[in-house]
Amino acid sequence: MNKVVDVDITNKCTLKCSACARQNFDDPKMIPGGDTSIKDFQKILDYFDDVYLCGSYGDPIFNPNTIKFLKMAYDQNKFIQVHTAASHKPMSWYEEAFKVNPHAWWVFGLDGLPYQSFVYRQNQDGEKLFEVMKTASEMGIDCKWQYIVFSYNEDKITQAIQMAKDIGVTLELNYSGRTNDFLEPKNKKFKEKIEKEKEEFRPKCLSMLDDTYMTQERLPYVSTTKQVLPCCWLDADVLHSEQVDKRYEPLLDASNNLNNNKVKDIVNSKAWKDFFDKITNGDVPDFCKSKCSSKMKNTNRYKEVYVNGKLSR
Repeated sequence: MNKVVDVDITNKCTLKCSACARQNFDDPKMIPGGDTSIKDFQKILDYFDDVYLCGSYGDPIFNPNTIKFLKMAYDQNKFIQVHTAASHKPMSWYEEAFKVNPHAWWVFGLDGLPYQSFVYRQNQDGEKLFEVMKTASEMGIDCKWQYIVFSYNEDKITQAIQMAKDIGVTLELNYSGRTNDFLEPKNKKFKEKIEKEKEEFRPKCLSMLDDTYMTQERLPYVSTTKQVLPCCWLDADVLHSEQVDKRYEPLLDASNNLNNNKVKDIVNSKAWKDFFDKITNGDVPDFCKSKCSSKMKNTNRYKEVYVNGKLSR
């Protein structure tokens, strides 16, 4: 059973996506944490088999060691996946990144056709990022085009399916809850699905404790402050708020930080065990209920994946 983790390796990003956790801070300098070091990344590789670089606060291309991380993963036979939406690196940087780890998977956030993605991904050069994705595919990299469906792009889906097929990448359509009235698509597939479900608490982090670990919806998470947490939502929405539920406080202890601690010791710590005991025995914080009820709306609830132009699921 592979051990999988989501890591936010930097607190830097050039985009201003309206639903991003970065928007909780008026001054970007107040965004917590910094860049994951080579030493700390090695600690992550020492424990986990699969590493997803998918940030709550930053885009992984902005850590100065990202290409080194890709090489480390390749040399140690660890799987790594990069989720990116920013476009502010030269093509030569991307080409080097693709070369040092030909086994890495890349996910590109382009919400709509390249020329229109900036409507949500503010400051993004979508046409450049599409060319980066095309180059990656030509170099043999497994790529996914992640396309969040909004009102401004839902009429372009057929065209996107063909474009993805033409350059040999997978297209993933996400019908998401991260919309306002202006951006919300008319075709509300995700809402129709939610309305049919029975309301109940379904903790997505618990699958890390059993044989479904590989396919869980929420992965354990390493934050920009080096804290190892059950999921990324705790970092983005809870632990930096003014009032923290006391049931979360032990997870903030220094013993759960990569500073002078091994990942294995953290995930087997009393703080982690007590947290899982609480949520499995009904002592569930309101935030966890809001995120992991069957009808929660603040994450992707409906997806369509197209491979070679055909719907696969």
